[in-house]
Amino acid sequence: MDCEFRRPRGFELGTQYSAPMGLTVADAQGASAPAHMACSGIGITRCLQTLAELHRDHHGLCWKPGCGPADLHLIVLRADLPEMRERTEQIVRQLQQHGARLLVDDGPEAAGEKFAYARLVGVPHVLVISPQQTDGTVEFIDRWTSRHQEVPLSHIPGTPSLQPPADKLRGQIDFRVMPPDRVLGGIKIRTPENNSAPHQKPTEEVTEICRQLHALH
Repeated sequence: MDCEFRRPRGFELGTQYSAPMGLTVADAQGASAPAHMACSGIGITRCLQTLAELHRDHHGLCWKPGCGPADLHLIVLRADLPEMRERTEQIVRQLQQHGARLLVDDGPEAAGEKFAYARLVGVPHVLVISPQQTDGTVEFIDRWTSRHQEVPLSHIPGTPSLQPPADKLRGQIDFRVMPPDRVLGGIKIRTPENNSAPHQKPTEEVTEICRQLHALH
């Protein structure tokens, strides 16, 4: 894929838009005249390619907080167990109360496949929920540093409790609400407006796009 970051391309619009809108300026003689307009742009797809080029490793993409498809990637192990489904929904509701964008992987795939997909997609913060966690903790993974850490759920930014100390978690997650029904790879992104999205297996098309972005050079 061509990832050359080119200079902005300009377009002369003349008075095509300014005249109907009544946008005028004073000329050299002080008379009112329609403004001449121009625009320029670098293209959102080329910006995306450049971000992917700069923020990746040999596993996949590493999105900056606020730039990725979600704030938190929830990996649910043994999601077939009723108690795990109940716990997942409880955590999802808790985080959504604060407008978190959640990428929830609660499918039947093996743990290794889920972790590999998480590294490929590159959501900056990953939470792992498993049956072994019986003390109210979750596993927190920093995609940038690959650091794994067991933390109380109350220490995850955006939960109702106090924010964690600075040395607990690296940085703050920029929680922003996005329109519902956003889908990446077939896995539903949960938003406060869309909290009952079922799991779907990642589509080959979107997974291949992620691989192509990762392979940019």
